[in-house]
Amino acid sequence: SARATECIDCEAPLVANDHWQNGLLASGEYYNPQKEAGNWGIATSIPGEGLLEMRYEKDIGYYVRNTCPSSHIGYCRVHLNQVITVQEGVAYNFDTEYQIRNARAGAQIDVLEIYVETLPSRQRLFSELIYAQNTLWTEFTTGSWIPNISGDVLLTFTWRNDASNAVVEIRQIVMVPLECQPPLVETSTKTCSEEPVPSSTAAPSSAS
Repeated sequence: SARATECIDCEAPLVANDHWQNGLLASGEYYNPQKEAGNWGIATSIPGEGLLEMRYEKDIGYYVRNTCPSSHIGYCRVHLNQVITVQEGVAYNFDTEYQIRNARAGAQIDVLEIYVETLPSRQRLFSELIYAQNTLWTEFTTGSWIPNISGDVLLTFTWRNDASNAVVEIRQIVMVPLECQPPLVETSTKTCSEEPVPSSTAAPSSAS
């Protein structure tokens, strides 16, 4: 491709930031997301959805852990979001690694979803579901998405967890433009020091 990639965000990884207080997640960011490059704001949708933590292990790195107590009525629902910058015409996909334990066999549970919305109107531009059962660390990559706008959009990763003391652990949630695939993505998580200049506001395109 002849498209210049020097100002494309090549990764948007899950990292620790000021929203994570003493290893626990601060609330409220889901409803009022702010752009903080490379960082995730995280919140449960309602109280009582189970303890939500960020942990760190040397061999794994940072990961998010949610345990849904058996005393909970219905699924626990958890949301992670991040304001990201995209460029019109650039193909992106989203990659994540997850692990699930103690989920009840045979139940249609632990549905994970990745989606992108405009700001502030929250019009959905892209979504993909992952129907998951108990598993050790496994990787999932969405199909590609080519936005018809440039600017800031909201990337959300959400899942519902079974109320059986089931444990969901999420790590390495990454947005990767296909043009930043190896070897470029191996050398830098971002190919420029400044954000791309939007060619339009992050609103639905009027083009047919």
